[in-house]
Amino acid sequence: MTSRSLIIATLVALVLLVWAAAVQGADMKSATSSAPLASQPLLPVASILASPAITFTPVATTFLPVVFRDYAPCTAAPQFLSPPNGSNLSTRLPLFRWDSGNDPRATDFYLEVSQYSGFTNTYGFSGSSYAQGVQERRLAWNLDEITLYYWRAHLYCGSTEGPDSEVWTFTTGSGGTVLPGASLISPDNGATLPSRTVTFSWSSVSGAAEYKVNYKAGTHYSSYTTGTQLTRSLLPNTTYEWWVEARNDYAWGAESVHWTLTTGATGAVVSIEPPSPAEQQLQDRTVIESGDSTHHRVEQGAR
Repeated sequence: MTSRSLIIATLVALVLLVWAAAVQGADMKSATSSAPLASQPLLPVASILASPAITFTPVATTFLPVVFRDYAPCTAAPQFLSPPNGSNLSTRLPLFRWDSGNDPRATDFYLEVSQYSGFTNTYGFSGSSYAQGVQERRLAWNLDEITLYYWRAHLYCGSTEGPDSEVWTFTTGSGGTVLPGASLISPDNGATLPSRTVTFSWSSVSGAAEYKVNYKAGTHYSSYTTGTQLTRSLLPNTTYEWWVEARNDYAWGAESVHWTLTTGATGAVVSIEPPSPAEQQLQDRTVIESGDSTHHRVEQGAR
């Protein structure tokens, strides 16, 4: 008997049992006997089913489909492109490049970097937009100078973790230029704004390739841009701490001074100048930073 036939037979048996009980209960209720209901004899189901007085009227039956989500693991691991395995770098901030492949079931990507071959303590980042094709990304913090690091990655298909990639290594550089902190311009330190929409601005730093704008109200967020202005919609009526860091190809630079601001009520609007297309592409990359470098530090988010 197929599984479908077994299910149908089970459902029919259950319907017959319920119908038989209902019929017997109706007969007992209409009986003229004064005996308590509990003392009425119960007819065997077999007798009920065998009675010639019972007839069945065919009815239409609808079977609802049962949908099972595929949580099978991804079958392939990401393939690394750079930095080359075993390379000695001139930077503390390598640009990681890899190919996630084209598995249509892949929903997320996770990369780990560690000073330990067993990946006891790790740095890393994750993001759904990194799960397909060739991708690249830097960390949001500097690695130690002249230090051997191991890195690996894997994909997720749904909530199921796929196989790990190969483990590659690189050694960081030293002696490069670390940029100074930017000078914050607006909003003014301690400002209370009329809106939850905030435009951060700061002075340019010579030699900077990118800026990281940090804003924190319990949760630490970081957004990235190549310009000196960034607009974000934050929580209403909330006090944030914010600061900026610039980077070159060697490292993230010093933090600016930390300022605070308080957002206004929901629905208020401020006039903002739209960013350039290049800046908008980078502004869309906002991450949540968590953990610390001695345990487990990871960025969660996507471009």
